[in-house]
Amino acid sequence: MIKRLLLIIISLIAYGQLLSQNDYYYSANKKIFMANTENRYVIGISDSSDFITLSKVAKNITPLFPQSYIITLKDTIVAKQTLNHFYRRKIPVKTIGDVEIIFTGEVLLKPKTEYGIQPIIAFSNGILSIKEYTAYNTYVMNVSNWDSLFYISNKVYESGMVEYCHPNFIVPVDLNYDPLYESQYYLNNPNNIDINAPDAWLLANNATNIKIAVIDEGVEEHEDLVNKVLPGMTVSYSNDRPNTYGHPCSVSQPTSWLNSSVFAHGEACAGIIAADHNNNKGIKGVINNAQIVPINIFNNWYMEVSPPQYFFYIKYRETVNDLANAINAAWNTFGCDVLNNSWTFHATDYSNIPYADNLIDAIHNATTYGRNGKGSIVVFSSGNDNQVYSGVSFPANVTGVIAVGAINANTGIVQNYSGRGPELSLVAPSGTNSNDLVTCDRMGSLGYNTENNGHYTNEFGGTSAACPQVSGVAALMLSVNPNLTSQEVTTILQTTARDLGTPGFDNTYGYGLIDAHKAVVHAMEYGHGFIIGPENLSGCGIGTYSCDFSHPDIFTYTWTTTSNLSITSNNGSSITVMPSSIGTGVLTVEVRQQGRLMYTLTKTINISSVWTGITPVATAPFHITSNTMWSSETFLPVTAIVDQDATLTVTDDVLCGTYARIIVRPGGKLVVDGGTLTSACAGEMWQGIILEGHTSLPQTAACQGTVQLLNGATIENALCGILTCNPADSLHTTGGIITADSATFRNCAK
Repeated sequence: MIKRLLLIIISLIAYGQLLSQNDYYYSANKKIFMANTENRYVIGISDSSDFITLSKVAKNITPLFPQSYIITLKDTIVAKQTLNHFYRRKIPVKTIGDVEIIFTGEVLLKPKTEYGIQPIIAFSNGILSIKEYTAYNTYVMNVSNWDSLFYISNKVYESGMVEYCHPNFIVPVDLNYDPLYESQYYLNNPNNIDINAPDAWLLANNATNIKIAVIDEGVEEHEDLVNKVLPGMTVSYSNDRPNTYGHPCSVSQPTSWLNSSVFAHGEACAGIIAADHNNNKGIKGVINNAQIVPINIFNNWYMEVSPPQYFFYIKYRETVNDLANAINAAWNTFGCDVLNNSWTFHATDYSNIPYADNLIDAIHNATTYGRNGKGSIVVFSSGNDNQVYSGVSFPANVTGVIAVGAINANTGIVQNYSGRGPELSLVAPSGTNSNDLVTCDRMGSLGYNTENNGHYTNEFGGTSAACPQVSGVAALMLSVNPNLTSQEVTTILQTTARDLGTPGFDNTYGYGLIDAHKAVVHAMEYGHGFIIGPENLSGCGIGTYSCDFSHPDIFTYTWTTTSNLSITSNNGSSITVMPSSIGTGVLTVEVRQQGRLMYTLTKTINISSVWTGITPVATAPFHITSNTMWSSETFLPVTAIVDQDATLTVTDDVLCGTYARIIVRPGGKLVVDGGTLTSACAGEMWQGIILEGHTSLPQTAACQGTVQLLNGATIENALCGILTCNPADSLHTTGGIITADSATFRNCAK
């Protein structure tokens, strides 16, 4: 008893030393040491019962990723015992200095050129498995036992086989480091009448290559637009109104005259679009890190005393041709992706708008030929003249333009001044007639806010303030999918908007309130958003269905079926189903991102027959991890994967469903000893055998997959008897070892 107790104590001490010795990871060629937080963990769960158990021992639970949570554990012995007993996937939340680090249970690594990934997996003794591979020879690896996360990542790094290897982690970021952000109701409003910008920023906010033209009164450098304002263009200038190259006019106007301007309108628009994030100054733009190209179309001003009242007016010399030149320069000379225009022609009667064909043509050029033929996105405010006349002002009503109206951020009701009509595309929150939207002002006393060297103003509003919100969202979309055409951007913005007013499109709200989050998600996944899988099922097959998203890991999935289909396996973005009765079945999946519904997808399946024979060996794809024998008749409706160091021996008939296949991984072995692999149903084919190997490793059973056929073994009715690579990863799986003695291939397609 004493010896046994001593051994236990020694083991505990050794385990404690192991943990303490691995409370670091390697990065920047050195050890990064960490400390544990108090009772905070990342927990991975597999089903709802795990969550129920977890809720009993946790003070609070915060969703992190699908099937993983951050918890604060109750400070009780029972809670700690429960955690250790039930949860293999657990990682203490760490701190590095005062920064909290949350580890995901994954390892990031890049093998050295002389090594592939397979030796590293072998070195890890199966703890590591591939989750993702990139074209840059980098890997995201799953870790089977999260208790080994730091130990195995450190050991792999120390092995010398990798350029780098360390755990994957996130740092929770406080997104409100800009002092005036709380006043930016249009970005994130407690009443949800906003454009949902923060959720979009989690997906796209580093768009340094996106250029946005602000065609306006000019834009100049600002403390909240650091290194973002590029050299631009002033379309009209004279000796007394010099060329400012896109900056505001350098000659001040007398404020006592009607229509006088402090030339801050463009600065305010640029701030809404692209103000810096998390710099302890001012506000946040809709998009961070984008570039502003200022094009000044209000520079060459003059003063006039106009009859009949002989008021003193400020007027401008810019012609419609200057405006057309501004549009053409924006997309052609400067290569801008998005053109923001918070201006429209003045009119008092919708039937008497002064149209200008050269301006219409310039807009057409931009939307057709900009961005190397994909089309630049042209955004205009819808106008502030609704109380004067009913209609979307020109040129916001030109075909191809995204026309933006304004709604009240408190009520969601259209602002009285906002232009409306059949050409209206979208709406966004903006100020009332008193103007209350906060944004950048010209620095010092030059702009709207002349007191205390104000660099910001809360006196902006109108559809002028709504328009740049949409321009910023369009830029966010292009940052995640630069291949979108201008028409595709417009379509996504319209279909993802939150409907207001009369259901569907209406002249008052257009397609609704712009939704940055949904627009960015749909831009990322444009051309995707379908359920893929067989349209026909018979009793010989269990169907595998998946969503074809290019970024499946950012979503959560809720699958449902009609009563004649049973879900036999659910892996989030993919499921397998088995038919239970003949007829038409329907699959439905609700796809969410950050808890918000993004897609509802459906697929109709025709069921011609149901299986009534022997019980399937499995109803979902499965791995064979140890030596296994199928010595009696077997029904295989799904994929069976023979892993490294495992052998599957077949000595009888294996009846294979339509979607069945056997994959033999490197180091695995399939032996067909007198048995037959054939289709389960007459007139149908099964998928066949996929044999994986590795061209850069020795041709030995330890490094290559092996198939051995002997004693009359038969492979028949397969689409491909044996395929010596995995089409999903032919670069690393080409090869394998095949031996055959008294074997037959019959009626295989190839």
